[in-house]
Amino acid sequence: MDYLPKHATIEQACAWLHAETGQTWILARLLEVGLMPWFWFDYSPTVPPQVFCGRVEGYLAPIAFAGDTSCLQADGADARVNVTRNAEGVAMKVAPAMRVPLSELRFKREDLEVVAADQIRRDACAEPCLVDAPGTVLTLPYGTRHLRFEELPYKIAAALWPLSDESDEVRQVTRGGAIMNWERELPSAVKAGKLPVLDPLTFGPHPYPRGAALAGALVALDDLRTYLAGRLTVIVEMTSADPTTALYAEQKAHRLAANCYEIFEAAEAIAKQLGLNKYNEEKLRDDMAQAAFDGKLTVRSPRGHDQYAPTTPPDTTYIYYYLTTPDDVNKWANSRGFTWRWEVQPPTPQATPPVAESAFPEPSPELRHWKMRVQSAAAEHWKALRASGANPTVSSIVDWMANWCRDNNVLTDNGINPSSGYLRTHVLGGGNWTPPT
Repeated sequence: MDYLPKHATIEQACAWLHAETGQTWILARLLEVGLMPWFWFDYSPTVPPQVFCGRVEGYLAPIAFAGDTSCLQADGADARVNVTRNAEGVAMKVAPAMRVPLSELRFKREDLEVVAADQIRRDACAEPCLVDAPGTVLTLPYGTRHLRFEELPYKIAAALWPLSDESDEVRQVTRGGAIMNWERELPSAVKAGKLPVLDPLTFGPHPYPRGAALAGALVALDDLRTYLAGRLTVIVEMTSADPTTALYAEQKAHRLAANCYEIFEAAEAIAKQLGLNKYNEEKLRDDMAQAAFDGKLTVRSPRGHDQYAPTTPPDTTYIYYYLTTPDDVNKWANSRGFTWRWEVQPPTPQATPPVAESAFPEPSPELRHWKMRVQSAAAEHWKALRASGANPTVSSIVDWMANWCRDNNVLTDNGINPSSGYLRTHVLGGGNWTPPT
């Protein structure tokens, strides 16, 4: 069917969509994809004048009430209109309900064209899960052990279809199609038992992984790796603050002097005090991270003018390097009804040995500018990824590099931490940096 009328009948709409998409269309499917049916509301002097608003010829009225379209979709008989809009678009109730024969229903050309384009795009991306290059990698932040199920389609699609240029509309459309396909595949994998999901409260098998409950479920890192094996390599970054470096040792000494501990350090210390085994230590650590996420355990700013002051809860769970204090932990333990309290022995005063001037050297002159520092760190990170068998791209590392900048207090000339988008455009992409070979 070459020509599509401006207001198409059911038969015309289905025939045109079939010609465009190669698929079968019926009234129920038209309604299922969200197409709104319309009908011509003929003028009648017996109808209140505010309905026609002076239009004596009548007007095209929508069947916009979900109850009416659901009924039409279910029985396929004449449409019953309980709610529509007047000639000026104001919603109004129709009493008693009007009956509109199916032959009088119309669908707008522009709406049908949008549906056809969307279906063609979906079909073009029907197999987005196949990796188009070996070594594609999904990089997760340091400390990740679980992921929320609802986040997976977006993270996986971003790894499979990285954007080298935000203006690459074709790539963006492809990534969008990938997201939709993963949104279909992953729930099916859960239903088939191929991808286990966990209850976010008990961390045991989820009792009812459906709908909103499934969206909030957790997927263990190892289970995700197993499911994606052969299609996507999943790696978790090591901490950007390498404990073997003098800088990290200096930072740690500074925050411990302020009585601030990273959550995993607090869990280790409490487990040692209480004699907990490794399983219970990890359970305590996860409980503390979840409490921080829920705002029930106070966390503190690691840097800035308000360093070590209480700050907003983290925006993701299971990130164990947020700071907290023994007092914060003990308040949380008391609120949970725990009988233990974290007892921290004050450090024994002692003379501070002289520190050699070179113990914590200043960055070399070529690294003092923040962009050069980022590029140097990106080069080391790139080499580590290549050594692990991954095939990194600038788009796949910029989120990690943005976290690295925050963790290492790297500030732009305007005194703020650079975002991943800024790094991609002005520091690591666009010819500003050449990755190591």
